[in-house]
Amino acid sequence: MPEAQIEEALAAISENSYARKFSIEPENVDAVRLYRGLRTQWRVETVVAGRLFLTLHHGIDYTAAPTVARALRIRVSEQVWTGLQIMENETLVIYGRREAAALQGP
Repeated sequence: MPEAQIEEALAAISENSYARKFSIEPENVDAVRLYRGLRTQWRVETVVAGRLFLTLHHGIDYTAAPTVARALRIRVSEQVWTGLQIMENETLVIYGRREAAALQGP
């Protein structure tokens, strides 16, 4: 990767939401903890589109949720589950935009 692209990627990371501070309402803490705990459990598919390799995200693999919830000592109430699904949905919107942009090219 050329040096300019590396610098551009690093700048994008620093502007990313990970670098921003935010607060979590107390009633949403367990949903966020569960969402973070499931961060490696996304169902993905890699496809070839011309010269591009795209990773398409389909959603969280919920079969891991009970194990992760137990490990984190989270009682999965309806509120926690709904919060998890809202975050998943919003994440899919973001991934969808990125995937569409990748198909559009530079």
